[in-house]
Amino acid sequence: MNAFMEQGLAVLKRLGSNIDRGLTADQVAESRKQYGVNAFSKEKPPSLIRRIWDSAKEPMIIMLILAAAITLGVNLVRYFTGGEADFLESVGIFAAISIAVIITVVMEGRGAKAFEALSKLGDDVSVRAIRDGQIQLVLKNDIVVGDIICIETGDKLLSDGRLLECSGLHSDESALTGESAPVSKNADTVYDDEKIPLAERENMLHHRRQWESDCYCGW
Repeated sequence: MNAFMEQGLAVLKRLGSNIDRGLTADQVAESRKQYGVNAFSKEKPPSLIRRIWDSAKEPMIIMLILAAAITLGVNLVRYFTGGEADFLESVGIFAAISIAVIITVVMEGRGAKAFEALSKLGDDVSVRAIRDGQIQLVLKNDIVVGDIICIETGDKLLSDGRLLECSGLHSDESALTGESAPVSKNADTVYDDEKIPLAERENMLHHRRQWESDCYCGW
């Protein structure tokens, strides 16, 4: 949906929302069913066997496995031909491989748990949304497409949205563009080029950006 190419009220009409009443409870449920929740989709974590297999495919591990196989083969030939065999060398290489794989799997597991914990830090953050004609506090994950969010100075958005109304609004988009100066926003701007860069869409507000005015955003 290219909301930046439509008037704000046209976006609300298309989504079945109303600038004064927002969405009803039934519309919220329908929007959530159609578009999903306001959260990144999570892939099923790989099984332990898959993690071990992926770790064993590292180039260094493969080289160690080849070295261990060659060493074992040489010592087996020596053993069956009456020569002097030293299997401790092969055992040592296989032990090193096992330790390396175990460390890799454990560290990846800890990293995945840490990332999951960080991703949940903002789950209990609430925003002010207009629903059933009233301003209500809504959790981040409960925001749906078509919601009208009220933003005050210093707030950070929890989703991208089309600007509906504002006055003297400036946005800190340094994390998006690298530009330290606040960017001016205008709710009345409409674009006719769908290829306009994200950072140049002055009628849009973006996730985790900070504002220096009050405004209404439609999702």
